[in-house]
Order: sequence, then structure tokens, then C-alpha cells
Amino acid sequence: MKILSIVHRYYPAVGGAEYHMRAINRRLVERGHDVTVLTTDAADFALFWDPKARRFEEHDETVDSVRILRFPVQHMPFSNYAYPAARLLTGQVSRLFPQSQLVNRLTELTPNVPNMRRWMQTNTEQFDVVLGMPITLEGIIKLGEQFAQQKSIPFVLWPLTHLGAGAAPGTDRVSRFYTLPQQQQMVLQAAGLVANNLAERDFYLQRGMAAEKIIVAPPAPDPDQLLGGEGARWRAQHSPDDIPLVVVVSALTRDKGTLQTLDAMRQLWRQGVQAKLVLAGSPMADFERYLAQMPASEKEHLIVRGKISDAERNDLLDAADIFCMPSVVESFGLAFTEAMLYKTPVIGADVWGVKEFVIRPNENGLLVKAGEVAALAEQIKRLLDDKTLAAKLGEAGYAYASQLSWEDSLNKIEPFLQRLTASHHQTGQAA
Repeated sequence: MKILSIVHRYYPAVGGAEYHMRAINRRLVERGHDVTVLTTDAADFALFWDPKARRFEEHDETVDSVRILRFPVQHMPFSNYAYPAARLLTGQVSRLFPQSQLVNRLTELTPNVPNMRRWMQTNTEQFDVVLGMPITLEGIIKLGEQFAQQKSIPFVLWPLTHLGAGAAPGTDRVSRFYTLPQQQQMVLQAAGLVANNLAERDFYLQRGMAAEKIIVAPPAPDPDQLLGGEGARWRAQHSPDDIPLVVVVSALTRDKGTLQTLDAMRQLWRQGVQAKLVLAGSPMADFERYLAQMPASEKEHLIVRGKISDAERNDLLDAADIFCMPSVVESFGLAFTEAMLYKTPVIGADVWGVKEFVIRPNENGLLVKAGEVAALAEQIKRLLDDKTLAAKLGEAGYAYASQLSWEDSLNKIEPFLQRLTASHHQTGQAA
């Protein structure tokens, strides 16, 4: 198959969707398929609204035998304010008028990537299928959908839907911005859906998508890229004492649980608990504001590493005593499985996807109710005090993460794409 993949950012950009799409593309190429990626030049996610954020300079390169075409993000006037305002307006209007031209225009501008649109409108290559990931920035995904329609080929979506921590999937405040009406409509119109978990599958089944158009193929940690870290090396460089390390590896922002974790650790520090908090990942504006207001006496217990290399990530996961990420924006929670490969006990929030598929409470990790700081502090202290429990959860987590396999998922994904492509081709011929 000749495959066109559409994603908002791509390797070496760091993030869940970025890792996910690269892992799939690499393995499709290894199986003999031809893959081209269309993406933006955003090195930092903030580039979508901040013109000063980092861009990639290389716009046409080949990595893992995959061709990557990057297109520049363009900005509205006063984009730092206009972009979030436009996204908020999109959500409000779409709930009332999901098919309105205003919604379509706002999604085209958030982000605005006109050269990608022109490439799709003028390209004469013949592809067999278009893959899109994730649904969050639906304007870019819409371009892929339109290209597939133009070429009369199937469009397959990995929505990576954040279903939140509500009583039912997609009902809490945060998840509503990841299940907007126009986003759901794009999924339902796709030729195929690859779900990360059963909750995501059922969410779209309940909205009318045919069961034969959906497969469940979860992501997996990659032992070849993850294992080999040396915790002693990280400690020697950054924390040479024996004080326990509570570790976060994610974007540093409220929705990822960073501020909740900081609040919990501050409670514990005030109680005299001896532990350091290590934060690794790209800092967002809300985190930077929070950090600026922290007293110096508490910052002494804090190690902020920011964005780190893969090698340091591996060393840090090996050094960690606890991995903590009470995020409310997860479609699976791959970071938990990466920590599990190091037998590090994990703590997450009770969000759909994570609680259903990844963390089994008191068996291979711990879950807390999203936003409950006191409960999080209690669970962190529980693991710091009970080394036997921490070791038990770490071993069970390792056993769980070790059985996840990209090959198993590709053994579902590849024939699914081939079936959709063959069916689409036959339908076209019959027409």
C-alpha cells in the first residue's frame, strides 16, 4: 500500500500522538508499505498559537524510511490571544451549529497551514489510503479527509479521544473539548476507526458507527528504545543523596496533572515527608506561572528538568521511586507503561481508557479521583512508606507492560487497512 499519514506534529517532536504515529509508520514500512507523512513545522506545541515558539528547519526529510513533509504554521494577528479565543468559540458554536461555515473556517485557522492545503489540492500522486491522527486539531485532519474524498480512497482515523473522568465517557469539562460535535462527525464519516481501548470503541458505537468499521489496537511501549537506563547515573548527576524521587514525565501543565502533583507534594513537604519531585517535559504557561509563585523553601525539594533526551528519560525512569501522572487528557496512558517497564509503581487519575485498560487499582498501580489533591498526597505517601506494596505494584506493572506489543497491534491494523482499501477499490470499480 501507498499510505499518506496526517498528524499535527511528527518526530522528533515529543508527544503521545507523535510517538504513536511514528511507531505505526515505522512498522508499516518494515512490512513493505510506502509511507509519506504530512505535518507542520511545529517543534513546540505552543507554535500553534505562539509565533516565537520553535520550528523545525528541515521541511522535507526521510526518517525510518518514511518521507516527512513539514508545512509552516501561519498565525493570525495577536495569535497568542486570538488562537485560544478561536478554539473556545469553535467549541461553543459547534455545539449549537456543528455544520456551520463559521465552525469550518475557525478550524481551518486553528492551526492555519495553507501550504499543506495547497499540496493536497495540487498533488497528483496516487495513494491507497489516508491515515489521520489525532482528532484534537480537527482542521488538519479535515484536510486529510478532503484529500481522501478527492482521490476516492479510504480515510482512517486514530482519534486518540480523551474521554475524561466523568460518570460517563465524554461528559466532564475537559473531555468536551475533545469530543466536539464536528470532531465526532468526522470520526463517524471515516471509512475506519482504530480505537485505543474498549471505552473509545463503545463511545463511537453508541453514536452510530458500524462495528465492522472499528478495530481496537492499543499502543505499546518500545523496549528497544526504552530499556537500558541507569538510575545511578541520573542520581549521580542530579540528586546524589538517597532521598526518594517522585517523577513526572509529560507536558508540564494542569490537564496533565502536574499542578495537582505539585499541590500534593507541597502538602507532604509541609508534613515533613522526605521526597523530591522531578518534573521532566515541556513546560506550559500555567505551570510556569505556578512555579513562579512557589516559595524558595519548597523549590529546594523540586528538580525541574524540562524537555529531556530519550537517554535521560530512560535513566530517570530507572531512578524513580514513584511515577505520578494524574492526567485528565489521556486516551490510553502510554507513559504509565513506559514507567512500568522499569518496575516503577505508577499513580494515575481515574479517567476512561486508563482505568479501563492500563491501571488496575492496587494490582499494577494506583488511581485517584481527578483533581483530589489530598487523595493523591495520601497515595504518594502510601507508596513511600510501604516498600513492599511499591515493589508488588512495580512487578505487576512490568508483567502487564511487557505483554503489550506493537506487533500484535500491527497484526490487526495492517489487514484492516488492506480490507478497507480493497473494499473501497471494488466499490469504485462497481460505480
